Amino acid sequence: MTSYTAIAAGELARVTDVVPELTGRPARTLAELLRDRPELWRRLFG
Repeated sequence: MTSYTAIAAGELARVTDVVPELTGRPARTLAELLRDRPELWRRLFG
């Protein structure tokens, strides 16, 4: 099964608590990360 097929089938839709367990902090969205670290946006898109 390809990853695209798995996504379409909903196989990758589950939510886990792995990020907070590993980092000790809550997970953040990409928007939150880029807001808090604007240098990453500049590095990606100039």
